[in-house]
Amino acid sequence: MNRWLSLLTAVWALTLGACSSFDRDWRAAAQRPARGADPVAGAWDGEWRSEMHRRKDGSLGGGRLRCIFTKADATHYRARFHANWLCFATGYTEIFETRRRAGGLDFRGKRDLGAIFGGVYRYEGRVTPERFVGRFSSGFDRGELDMRRPAAPRAPSSGPLR
Repeated sequence: MNRWLSLLTAVWALTLGACSSFDRDWRAAAQRPARGADPVAGAWDGEWRSEMHRRKDGSLGGGRLRCIFTKADATHYRARFHANWLCFATGYTEIFETRRRAGGLDFRGKRDLGAIFGGVYRYEGRVTPERFVGRFSSGFDRGELDMRRPAAPRAPSSGPLR
């Protein structure tokens, strides 16, 4: 029993550490301006929607989705995702093959998340300086990603106006 408790505590600590690491890195990326040498890189915030997880009204259900998007090489970008659903949160990194076209990037990729999570997921979509949209599909589920740049952080208040 004590061994299981130690194992669960270790897994819990690693999960919290990974989440806080992503949060810190995402906030830092959100502070940097998106414009410049690479206008599609940086922080993104939005949601994922699943055809498998429908709401009571029939619309697609899902959760919050955040991403740190960085150039890996001339034709690949790294997408570090953090997704929420109900009370669950997970993070993973995907490498997308990209192609520059008309003010943005088209992307595609695939990742085997294991049979318990639906097997091979395929992704494709488009990233412009303002939007990150795409579709995902697997043998278990399919849906969409929709993100925008995060809102600019507010400057700290210096107190009440007089």
